[in-house]
Amino acid sequence: MKIIITEKQLETITNDNEGRMIPHIKRLIDMIDMEGVCDVKIYSENDESEDEMYSVYLVINPEWYLTVNKLDKSNKNISINKIKKVIKDKLNLFLNLNVYVGSYVNPDNC
Repeated sequence: MKIIITEKQLETITNDNEGRMIPHIKRLIDMIDMEGVCDVKIYSENDESEDEMYSVYLVINPEWYLTVNKLDKSNKNISINKIKKVIKDKLNLFLNLNVYVGSYVNPDNC
């Protein structure tokens, strides 16, 4: 699926100082296939500078992550890191955002 954003839409999105960027981030992330991810948390942090910092955390399903042998767990870590890179690149490309993308295994089942 190809997303086309006009220059006017991009200006509207990027001139956002009240956290309205989060729905746009969610919409772009929802199109990514994320095996083992049961939730995505997005946080906005305002600091003294003009730029707003966004953090995206992938919540990993513990049953998917922990019920395998060590070799599979290593492959799953590689898979999670690839997903994080895809998210970071996509947000940088479409919304011109430099975000932190992290992940953690949820202690509770998702």
